[in-house]
Amino acid sequence: MPRNDVSSDRSTFERKVDFTGSFAVVLAVIGCGLFALSMPSVPDHGYQFYLARKLLGGATLYVDVAAADMHPPLFTWFATAIEVVARPFGMTGLDIYPATIVFFIAASLYALWQIGPRSPFVHMMYALALLPLSGPYMGQGEHLAILCALPYIAASVASPRALTARPVVRFLLATAAAFGLALKPYFVLVWIGTELYRANAHGRRSLVRLESVTIAVWFLVYVLATVVITPQFFGMLPWLMELYPRFGHAPIRAFVMDPRFLLLIIAVIAGRISRLEPEWQRVADILSIAAIAMYVALVVQAKAWGYHWYPVTALSVVLIGITLRPYAERVRLAIPILAVVAVFWMNRQVDRTATLLVAAPGYLGRLLELTEKHARGGPIVAFAENIHVGFPLVNYAGVEWASPYAHLWMIPAIYADSWYHGAPWHYRESGEWRELEQQMFDRLWAAIENERPSLMMVQVPLTNGFNTTAYFVTDPRFRDLFRRSTPIETVGHYIVVTVRYEN
Repeated sequence: MPRNDVSSDRSTFERKVDFTGSFAVVLAVIGCGLFALSMPSVPDHGYQFYLARKLLGGATLYVDVAAADMHPPLFTWFATAIEVVARPFGMTGLDIYPATIVFFIAASLYALWQIGPRSPFVHMMYALALLPLSGPYMGQGEHLAILCALPYIAASVASPRALTARPVVRFLLATAAAFGLALKPYFVLVWIGTELYRANAHGRRSLVRLESVTIAVWFLVYVLATVVITPQFFGMLPWLMELYPRFGHAPIRAFVMDPRFLLLIIAVIAGRISRLEPEWQRVADILSIAAIAMYVALVVQAKAWGYHWYPVTALSVVLIGITLRPYAERVRLAIPILAVVAVFWMNRQVDRTATLLVAAPGYLGRLLELTEKHARGGPIVAFAENIHVGFPLVNYAGVEWASPYAHLWMIPAIYADSWYHGAPWHYRESGEWRELEQQMFDRLWAAIENERPSLMMVQVPLTNGFNTTAYFVTDPRFRDLFRRSTPIETVGHYIVVTVRYEN
């Protein structure tokens, strides 16, 4: 009898802990979501929604705009669809994009809870990974890939009883995963790793199950749609594949000496040596595979940029959370404390993103004032190798962009040895890149001649020895353009000039 009383007390305690934890997770997601709705637009999103506006106006992708964009068109199509939805309400796609991402996150977290196994603590780790940990990268391709693919990844190791047998639900999970993983070709490694793991456990016949076939079909449809709708992308691929790896290339030590790589190692080892129940062990195994796949994708891209690291970090955090679950769930206040941390962290990330926009390298606040004063709604353009100076400035100022390029990343790629390694500069020297370089000059000039921008931002001479003005005045057309330009103010890394045109 006493033993039954103890068992009853323990069961009551566990139910209270489960309710407290679940309630805390819900409040954390709501709190983080509310702050996420005010997340400022980062440059990549600004440019994508500018592309959406131009496409709806009749521009041709990879010709009139995005003429040197390495990314396949899926994200641009996604942004265009959001723009279409927003316009009847008198808004832009950029206005409602944070709400769209918050909805996706909520749907992903709901699906993860339904799939099982269930644990409020692990669910809080999912929420931490998808909300505050994403920070300035919220809504980037890497973030979308993780939040869309996580339910599919978890479902691949769920017990048949935990996963609903309704084919429509399984189809939707696979469709969401296909969208997220198709955003970049490298992400296909997650799909391959997930299906091979399942095939090893359930036999090769699982490779033709509904989820795997659905994702494969969507990948094929996407490739065919790209061929039909934007064949220009494949026309750019030869020179992009040759040139883009030279832009921002990071040495291999950047990928093995980074603390986030150590986090991945700790997470994978913890997932293997922890004594977990079989269902949780399967989840830990599949998350380890996904994290390693995303790390390989990171190395293949060879950039080591912050948002490229996000999938590795997010999956590692969740994996570590799974290994800590048996201990954390014994502490009743662990989840509420994490909930408070998540909300404050999300608020901090919103502030941090806003600060990044107004400081280097964007200087959005001051450039916006100058654009509104001197451009007066007319087109603008920037001579700079980074995207931050032009976007989201163009979106917020409501002006046009007098260039087929988001930014001139081609310059540091063409002169990679001088840009990154200090070799002597030889502007427009004949050689391997001469044809591509001439194409860049010609297409940029054609856009400027057609749009006649009234305001330009020119990058100041850099510490690596590159002088933007000296480079462009090697072309007589740009020499004349700069001759007719009047500097009005230097803002951080940029000289802002007005342009006088002869009728």
